[in-house]
Amino acid sequence: MKKFEFKKLDKKGFTLTEVMIGMTILTVAIVASTNLLISFISSNKLIVENTQAYFLAQEGLEAMRNIRDSNWLNKVNFKGADSTQSNGNANNFYLNIEDGRFYSLFLDENFINGNLNSKPWTLEAVGDDDISKENTLICINNTENPRFTSCAAGYDKTKFHRYIEITKSKQCEGALPEDDLCNKDSFLARSYVKWDKGEIILEEVMTNWKD
Repeated sequence: MKKFEFKKLDKKGFTLTEVMIGMTILTVAIVASTNLLISFISSNKLIVENTQAYFLAQEGLEAMRNIRDSNWLNKVNFKGADSTQSNGNANNFYLNIEDGRFYSLFLDENFINGNLNSKPWTLEAVGDDDISKENTLICINNTENPRFTSCAAGYDKTKFHRYIEITKSKQCEGALPEDDLCNKDSFLARSYVKWDKGEIILEEVMTNWKD
């Protein structure tokens, strides 16, 4: 009759303590990686928002240059015509831009839709208490060619408010007589874009370059 012998294997398993330590290390690594990913996503989102805000503020200054040039080309004052002035091309120039005022600024819906007889921009005076309300809120028309514009057409709201401040140029205080830039009629256009995470402000002196 054969006898069966059982050999004791000299191999140790993991103790409960070792398992708990391993799970703790793994948990810490996963939590740290998750927090890093969340931080990266938040940082990337903030960068995107800052880039969009800068673009909108820069667009505001470009619009003011366009408004100045349109007025000059239509033979009215570069800061705009008064409400009684007309030269037969009223759709092509803008009304008077006043110092010490705030203005909302949007791409004109008619111009976006291909009506070239309309002005590219709508510029409307707003009060100090209105600059962070709906009348300065920017929307986006999510079409094949998306554009930032007003919310009047029911487009998707963004978190950005944009407005333009017009003041007399302080840049020319104490300027030398030979400073041609400051000898010309000018105003300072300051483009603001605000949202819940910050604010972008760009400014430029707009001169009457005809003179």
